[in-house]
Amino acid sequence: MDEEPLESEPEKPRYLLPDGCKGLIDVIRLQQKDDDEDLVSGILIGSEELSGDPPESIELPEFVTVRDLATALHTQAFLVVKVLMQHGFFKNVNSQIDFITASLVCTHYGVTPFKAP
Repeated sequence: MDEEPLESEPEKPRYLLPDGCKGLIDVIRLQQKDDDEDLVSGILIGSEELSGDPPESIELPEFVTVRDLATALHTQAFLVVKVLMQHGFFKNVNSQIDFITASLVCTHYGVTPFKAP
């Protein structure tokens, strides 16, 4: 009694979804794949997020808005918000952050911050 190996059937989805949701799921999977490729030891690569060459150092006041910090770092404001969120600070582009918090973002991008007199 020879038993033939069973051909593996394609995996069936667990839930039946409307047609519009299947495309959304594909987009989410692609985004997760892109996020996984950008991660290096759990830290996002900062240099790929910059739109231009970052300055080596910047002079910051005691308080600065997220938008102004992004401009000084030659990046987009939502990317600075993303870095802040990764460190537990929930701010928007119009929020003011102190020098220490801004320094944290600067070091993420490899920029040395200096406090303005």
